[in-house]
Amino acid sequence: METEILIERFLAGERRAFEQLADEWHKPVYNFCLRFLGNTDKAEDAAQLTFIRVYRKLPKLENPEKFRAWIFQIARNLCIDAARKQKGREISNDELNENTGNPLMTANSNPHSQLEEKEMSGLIKRILQKIPAEQREVIVLKIYHNLKFIEIAEILQISINTVKARMYSGLKKLRPLLAERRITEEYL
Repeated sequence: METEILIERFLAGERRAFEQLADEWHKPVYNFCLRFLGNTDKAEDAAQLTFIRVYRKLPKLENPEKFRAWIFQIARNLCIDAARKQKGREISNDELNENTGNPLMTANSNPHSQLEEKEMSGLIKRILQKIPAEQREVIVLKIYHNLKFIEIAEILQISINTVKARMYSGLKKLRPLLAERRITEEYL
């Protein structure tokens, strides 16, 4: 269902509309948090806190058409807070290798393909963790969440040119890391 309609229904007093909104947005928000934090438990906590904050602040959202940028901005701020608390903690291979909705993973894949895709997903996550967080978050928002540069600029509260520069720099740093493992950018 269309996000704007769910928002209108929720604001009109229909609680079930918020549940549907949360169901619709949980996976993208969780995946963003996971790629940002690199930890399944912390990502789930950040995603849940995101929806608590959305529930409380949704009546203040002036333009429901900007919900996507708004919810990712909330998630990002909560991830930054969680990352500060988590600083210095190592990420386990189990956490990185978990299937978290990578576009490569498909329900129709055979078990061998699923295993290869899961390993590739974990490897990509580890590689993404090696570039600066500022660049990683732009790449994640652009590639995994298919946001436009202007939406990313709104979320991060930076200029479009800064978003593009971070994207370019991040991809420049990723290319040799991917090439070392003979991975092409199509797997991002």
